[in-house]
Formats: sequence, structure tokens, C-alpha cells
Amino acid sequence: MMTKARTLFGSNISPGRFSVLGILIRLISFPLALIWSALEGVYNSHFIDTAIGHALFSIGQYIGISRLTGTRAVGEVTFSGDQGTIIEPGFLVETDDPDPIRFETRNEIIEQIGESGELILPIRAVEIGDTGNVGPNRITVVVNPISGLDSVNNEVGTAGGTDLETSAEFRRRYKNSTDKSGGSTGSSIRATILEKTEASACIVIENFTDTVDGNGLPPKSYNPIVLGGDDQEIAEAIFSVGAAGIQSFGDITRTVIDDTGLEKQRSFSRATRVDIYITMELSTTIEFQQSYINDIKDYIMDYINGELSISDDVSYSRVISLAYQGTAGIIDVTLYLGTSENPTGQETIEIGFAEVARIEEVNIEVVEV
Repeated sequence: MMTKARTLFGSNISPGRFSVLGILIRLISFPLALIWSALEGVYNSHFIDTAIGHALFSIGQYIGISRLTGTRAVGEVTFSGDQGTIIEPGFLVETDDPDPIRFETRNEIIEQIGESGELILPIRAVEIGDTGNVGPNRITVVVNPISGLDSVNNEVGTAGGTDLETSAEFRRRYKNSTDKSGGSTGSSIRATILEKTEASACIVIENFTDTVDGNGLPPKSYNPIVLGGDDQEIAEAIFSVGAAGIQSFGDITRTVIDDTGLEKQRSFSRATRVDIYITMELSTTIEFQQSYINDIKDYIMDYINGELSISDDVSYSRVISLAYQGTAGIIDVTLYLGTSENPTGQETIEIGFAEVARIEEVNIEVVEV
């Protein structure tokens, strides 16, 4: 408006902030700027990459998805005790922590410990959130002890628990779900599972050949590999979109009922959790603050637990870059990655096609040297 005023009234005018003309221009231009800003927001609200806030999550209705309120972690525990000891549905176990994380068994009927003295049952976190993603050998406490039950333990960590879906996670799931209309393709099956269940990640591998492939899939079959979500809901999602006569393969099988009342079997697999261990040594100056150590740990957990999905590798260079994010006073970083305590690796950790990388704060060591 300043340029326009000089064009109309001459270049020798005085549009300063204390002049009459300057004050008038500012009185008019400020509300106009607000209007244009609002119009830009309305325009951007129609696109998944530019919409923000409530407008972003409203876009999901165009393809039939909504913001996830969070999911509960799932896993397995092994009960040890006397033969015949009964474990009822919803049996409670928890971690041995000052603020324990509680889980419940997911058996639908009463189960008994067999002759081996052990019984493996699926579990699910009682509370929603990523706090339910715990490492191996953490769930060791029986909430309500019973006669004949000696111990409980999770040999493999739990996974699939998520907090309220963030904007970045929603955008990623939206783009993964746009293939839902693709009939019975692998992308469509994945999109349907993500839409209709609380699964936080999913991939579908297929075998088009007439023989068993290198992944162990039978001829002409597909294997959905899922992180999080309820077993029965996943099976029903697969049934709703899977092609007739094509076998779904996996180590978990559930029965669904079709429109005529017939029972059908649908199978899938769970992603195997790979626990990551990190040691980071920092060479620092006096500008470095101790609070940065906790910030770096948070950045690492957000990256591995939030950004990485099934089969995603843990990037060595990406983890190093996180040390410099929002910090100051760092001269050099020496990083060691591994899948066991006291890591020594200095390269990207490769994750298998049916695995997912996860990390706990206790497995991150950040020290000044």
C-alpha cells in the first residue's frame, strides 16, 4: 500500500507511522492482512501437506479415516508353574517398577499350564500409549498371585502402543490409506487394516509364484505383517478386502463370519520387536547444558519409536544429527549402536522385513567425555 500511495500521490509524500497518511494506511492494511491470512488458511486447509490443526484431521473424512486417539501395546508373556494351574481371561500382570505398567491377558477362554510347566499367552496394555512398549524381561509381576503360579516373564518386548496421533503421523497414515479403493491389492489391504483397526503400522508381502518363496509364504498367498491392533479386528479387516480364493498367510489365525453365516479363516503375522541400544559420547564446550542430555534422549526416542515403521532401518547418521538438534556447545559426537547392551557398532542397523525397531530411555546412554 505504501508503493501504491507513492504512485498515486507522488514520491515526495510522507507515509511515516506518525503522519496522517501513514496512520490511515496502517489502519487499513492490518485488517486486510488478517483477511488474506485467513483466506490463505482456508485454501491450505484443503490439502494434506498444508492443513493444520482441526482442519488437518477433518481431511481424513474424504477417504474414511479419522485421528487415532492412541493404541495399546501388545505382546506375549510366559507363565511358569504347576500343571493344571488356571489362567483366566484378563489375568493381570505388570512391570516391576515404582510406577508399574499393567497388562492383561487376551485369552478368550480359561487356559491351563500344561505338562511342560509353561503357558504362553498374548497380552495387551491396560492403558493406551507408548508407555506400554516395554523391553524384554520387564513384565515379571503377577498382580493377583494364585496358587500354583510361580512366575511370569516376557521374553520379547511389547510393541504397538501409541499416544494420540500427531499431525506428522496422521499425514503419513493418510498417504498410506489412499490406496484403499484399489480393490484387493496389497496396498489396499494395508490401507484397510490401518483404517479399521488400531494398528499403528502394516506391510503386506506377497508370493506370486507357484512354489514356497524365500520368506516361507505358500504359493499364491499374501502375508499382512501388523504392529498393534486387535487380532479379531485385523482378521475382519483382511476379510473385508482380501480377494476370494487367495490365501492369507501368517502365524496368527482368526475366524470371521461371512454374509451367509459361513466361517472363514484369515491369517496374519505380528512384527517382531528389535530392541535398540545406544551409547553417545559428546565432546562439549561450556555452552553445553546438562538439560540437553534429556532433550537428546527424547529426540532419539521420537525418531525410533515415532518415525520408524516395520522394516525401517535405524540410520546411523540420522541419530548423530539428533545430537545437534536444538542444542549448542557440541564439538563432536561418537556414536555406538547395537541390539544388545554395551553396543559397539558404528553403522546403520538393518531391520528385517517383519521386524520393527524400538528403544527405551534406559537403553540410551548420553555422556560427556
